Order: sequence, then structure tokens, then C-alpha cells
Amino acid sequence: MGMLKQFMVSNFKNFEKPLVLDLTAGRYTFNKENVCNGVVKNAIIYGYNACGKSNLALAIFDIVGSLTDNHVACEHYRNYQNVCNPEKPAEFSYTFEFDSDTLVYSYKKMDWQTTIEEQLEINGKTFLSFSRDTKKLYQSFVGAETLNSTMPMTILRR
Repeated sequence: MGMLKQFMVSNFKNFEKPLVLDLTAGRYTFNKENVCNGVVKNAIIYGYNACGKSNLALAIFDIVGSLTDNHVACEHYRNYQNVCNPEKPAEFSYTFEFDSDTLVYSYKKMDWQTTIEEQLEINGKTFLSFSRDTKKLYQSFVGAETLNSTMPMTILRR
């Protein structure tokens, strides 16, 4: 079973600078039933009204709209980029642990449906990365050596 080990978001809604949610247990000893393979499996986010709890949840679940056909409620994703940097993309990075393997999936988006960069790394090795801005694609999957790596000239929307 895979678990989210770490999450990072930057330039999304009220998160101008990178915010890292690290779920590795470290010296966590309060309730050992909440720890599985060194990762906290149950956590609570709390704080004052309007401090960013809902935006953190929207950021964490942004991956659902990016990787699946499940629709997101686009009204929650208005004002996608941080107001201080509206010309820069929002950045997301998810680190998952699957048994002894670590998968890092990261991407940058200009709005809730426009991905401009994406990268997939497994155990420290990059398997896929692409940028629609620079039209560069890299992949190292066995059996995909003849994959057409031509990038479209326009930014595609999901």
C-alpha cells in the first residue's frame, strides 16, 4: 500500500513560498498506531479561520484532477496562482512510499487545468519529464524507446 510521505506546494492561492508537509514520523512517539513504516498515516490540520486549511486540502487534492478523469469543482480553483506572482506557475510535489520504493511526482500549472511541466522519479531516477514551454520530453521507460517524443506547439488543456 502506498502512502503520501511528503507534499510541497508553492505559488498556489495563499502559499506564495514553498510549504512542505512532511509526514515522516521522525521522533514521533505520541501514538504509535498512527505510524506505518515511519510515515504518519493519520494527521489533523487545524488553525484559525482563513489561515489556509482549505487551500492546503485543495493543493493536496490537485493531483486528482491532474491524473484522473475525475472532475474537480473548478469554482474552488479560482485565483489559482498566488496574487504576488500571477505570472508564475503553481508548483506541486508529492512523495509517495510504496514498500521500499519512493515515487516523486511533481508538476507546474498555470491554472487548474493547464499543466506546463511534469516529472516522475522513482527511487531517485527520473523516468519522465517534460516541459511544454521548452518542448522538451525525456523518458526512460524500458520498451518505450520508439515513443514519439514530439511535443505539441500549443499548451493543451485537460
